[in-house]
Amino acid sequence: MKKEIAYINPYRSPVKTRSCHSVYIRFIIFVIPIIIAVLVITMLMLALQQLTHATKTEPYLSENTSAQVSFYSDSDSDKLLTVVSVKSPLPTGYMIHLENFDGIMIDRIVVSDLKRMLNDCQNAGLHLQVIAGYVSTEEQNELYYRQVKKLTEEGYSREEAEIFAEISVPMGNHDDRQSGLSVTFNSPDGDFLHSDEYHWLMLHAHQYGFIQRYPENSSEYTSMWFTPELFRYVGTANAGQMKLLNMCLEQYTAYLQLR
Repeated sequence: MKKEIAYINPYRSPVKTRSCHSVYIRFIIFVIPIIIAVLVITMLMLALQQLTHATKTEPYLSENTSAQVSFYSDSDSDKLLTVVSVKSPLPTGYMIHLENFDGIMIDRIVVSDLKRMLNDCQNAGLHLQVIAGYVSTEEQNELYYRQVKKLTEEGYSREEAEIFAEISVPMGNHDDRQSGLSVTFNSPDGDFLHSDEYHWLMLHAHQYGFIQRYPENSSEYTSMWFTPELFRYVGTANAGQMKLLNMCLEQYTAYLQLR
């Protein structure tokens, strides 16, 4: 009886059986790089987060200033850029922690930098005076209606008087003085706009976290007349950026929202 001879195709590669060892090596070669990549991405994200946080909180300081880092809680820092205006009333639930500063009431987060600024100004041979701070809603309303009455007595209609009054003395909760973060200054001679104190403040206020609240040529954004004596505390980081970008508070907050 003839034996059957199995036909083997000479053009076909012999079948190879993968060993467990080979599969294990391939698994390591494929998985390890993925694990390393995930770890690297995670570390980069953490580093970026820390860098972003540092950028937000680090104050802008000039090399020629004695100003130092300001410290305040997260809840305090959240309100530094709160816009209070005719178009943007004081938000519901806005918290103010008033403190007496030489008879003037201001928010507690302003006090430390305000003291340092006044001391440095005095060391420069000047006498910057704080004449007003926080104004209550009731007081603001009284000022507003007093201005409206004055304008109507001068011949304006009631509607016209209310419109013009808003530009200089808005109603309560529509003026930055209700934020507790605004300070009104003066000089000994009473002519603040042309005083050395005003000139010094315009050069150095941002180093201590202050900006001019209603700057010249910004009425289209603030809806207020130029008010040279009113300054607003926004923190050293924000003030430095606003000085650099030459922006008022309304412009700066809009700029941050677009970033």
